[in-house]
Amino acid sequence: MKTKTIAALTAVAVLTAFFLGAAGTIQVIGERPRTAGPDRLIGAFITEEYLDLFDAEAFFADNAARIAGGGAISEEESGKYRGRLYASGEGSELFFEGVEGVRFFAPKITDSEGSCWVTCCDDAVEVEDLHLYSTDEGERVSLKGTVWITSGSSKRHFYVNPVYQAVDGRVFTTGGNGFLSDSEVSFSTQLTENQSESGVSGTVSSGTEVEVAVKPMDAPTEIAVLQFDADSQLLERRVFAPGGLPEELRPLPKTEYIIVESAVSRGTTGREMFQKEADSFSAFFGRDDGYCVKQSCRIDWDE
Repeated sequence: MKTKTIAALTAVAVLTAFFLGAAGTIQVIGERPRTAGPDRLIGAFITEEYLDLFDAEAFFADNAARIAGGGAISEEESGKYRGRLYASGEGSELFFEGVEGVRFFAPKITDSEGSCWVTCCDDAVEVEDLHLYSTDEGERVSLKGTVWITSGSSKRHFYVNPVYQAVDGRVFTTGGNGFLSDSEVSFSTQLTENQSESGVSGTVSSGTEVEVAVKPMDAPTEIAVLQFDADSQLLERRVFAPGGLPEELRPLPKTEYIIVESAVSRGTTGREMFQKEADSFSAFFGRDDGYCVKQSCRIDWDE
């Protein structure tokens, strides 16, 4: 016997949310739609446009009398009217054609050599947690990431659309939660799903946890890379434009550690230290599309 427990999307924010364009208090845009069969939640697809996949014409045609009479339509009943947008491509190169958005999901790929998970994650997501594992007791997927946006920009809509993988391996998304952000406050959304199957050998459970946060950031105006010796004496200070870090940095012979400074227009400076155990460092920069992403630079200590 199979059982499936699904938690609706939960928003944690101090901002204005919206439902079909109507402003109001914080409110999720419907519940996370249930899907028929053993489809698995595998992540999220963050867009700035609402995925209008619901077949409203068929829904109202089939339920007009019931709605007019004040009858309620259950989630299970309305689920058949929810459309799907399937991804194209293969492996980690899966995309939803014609729709701009940020990918953050992990499908399971099966071929003649076995099965494995791959990650489809865009640069606009800073991955904070990624666990994919399988045991005799079941499979668990845990994804946690932050989408950084440039603070001070105009108000933007964000939708966190759940992404599923069907039993045939195809990946699809459906419409999800929406929020209106003024680029000065943060919000986070969680999607969870748990499934269990009982058999002669016991119960096999599987589950998925996805957490996506959208947070503002002052885009750096300057990146400085400082090299220090064992006595904390400054050996060199190099300044780069945001997004202009070299692919590789070879420290000076006496360098013991590196400090990376990110200056912003409001006067604060972020600092991060990298010692010889580090093989790279990174710094954020603001893109033209309003997202802040990390650029990495390899460190060749040459020892």
